[in-house]
Amino acid sequence: MRFREFVTEDKNKSKFDKSSVSALPGAKKYPQMGITYDLYRFGIAMASSPGTTNDFTEGPIGEMPMTVAYSKGDEEIINATLKQTGHSGINITPSGSSEMDNVNKISPVLKKKTNKYGV
Repeated sequence: MRFREFVTEDKNKSKFDKSSVSALPGAKKYPQMGITYDLYRFGIAMASSPGTTNDFTEGPIGEMPMTVAYSKGDEEIINATLKQTGHSGINITPSGSSEMDNVNKISPVLKKKTNKYGV
């Protein structure tokens, strides 16, 4: 995990080093928050965007939870979890990930030319 490159547990350090500070802008710690349920509830509250007036009752999703499976593995995990929890889902887009038509599929960089020796 790249996070370990920026944050290390060193008992002798009381502050981040300069490179860590620049890599973690706006970082906050919450000493009063528990690392399990409190953190979970905090994440749920953040996801609801407190203080905004967005109305998500319209559109293809409405106020329903949604998952996106970018790979067959993701899809298998989602389906197994649905089965385990007794829920079901409605497909709203086709499976599989593909590039949109407006994406360059051919590299604009010239291919390497070989010399008379094939190198």
